[in-house]
Amino acid sequence: MNRKEFSQRILHDSGYRDKVADIVQDNTSYYCKKWKNDHHTGFDWNWAAFLLTPFWLAYRFMYSFVFIYFGGVLFISLSTLIIPFIIYYTSLPEISLLLLPGIFLLLISTFFGWQGNALYAGHARTLIDKQEQKQPIAPLFNKKGKSLASGILVPVIAAACLAVPLQIVYSWYNTGTLPKGIFVFDEYTGAPESIVDVMNKELPVFEKYQSSIQLLYHGETAVAGQVFHVQLFHRENTGKSWTLIHEKSYTFFSSDKVKLNLLDAEGPQADTGEYLVEVYLDEELVGSRRFDITL
Repeated sequence: MNRKEFSQRILHDSGYRDKVADIVQDNTSYYCKKWKNDHHTGFDWNWAAFLLTPFWLAYRFMYSFVFIYFGGVLFISLSTLIIPFIIYYTSLPEISLLLLPGIFLLLISTFFGWQGNALYAGHARTLIDKQEQKQPIAPLFNKKGKSLASGILVPVIAAACLAVPLQIVYSWYNTGTLPKGIFVFDEYTGAPESIVDVMNKELPVFEKYQSSIQLLYHGETAVAGQVFHVQLFHRENTGKSWTLIHEKSYTFFSSDKVKLNLLDAEGPQADTGEYLVEVYLDEELVGSRRFDITL
């Protein structure tokens, strides 16, 4: 039965309206008024479906759409994981990208707000069709009316089930996605652990007398068997030439990650201005990073 036939039967068949009333139970007149006009067939705004989407769906026993809703939430959640990569490797604006998950979630809720009555019409129509054809229906999907307990518990349980795998993914993501390269940081902030920590590509600026500055090297391969050599340059401003102020070689590092103290900015010896650090493996330049120290 299509939507037009459904509307016509509600309009002209009192027995069919009774079957619809048996399915809907509460607020039957509201839904029948929406569904009996074949030029609307349910395409009317439903604030409950928009504002409380998963709760309203479960409240009306439309469990399949609850799973679809949380499938959309899962997709959005996983999609947010690629946003820091886009920000880091492109010049797209950070703010607009970070707004995307909220926009997508709003679009999902808007869809259910716009189509909620039509989806509920389809749910009622399917139940009645199966009853008339005497087809077996699983008890879980054969419920009628509404249930406040279902409206609360089902979304909560679904969200909890979704949270477990997402927590595992985010736990890995927050510790295992640091890009390869050279990074500088102060000892109080701590070393970056994931791409989220370094997606802001602005030049690092540190305040004199506040903290020591440290270096983190994250390489493509392990350092083992190679000389790890660091050179630090300084200049007062962009118009000046670089001056080598410190260099040191290390032969005992073996990991693909190396962390060491680069500059003591807490003491008076550290000059303000621009700095450049270069890292070599043996004699090959493998990375560099600029930073500033200000008062």
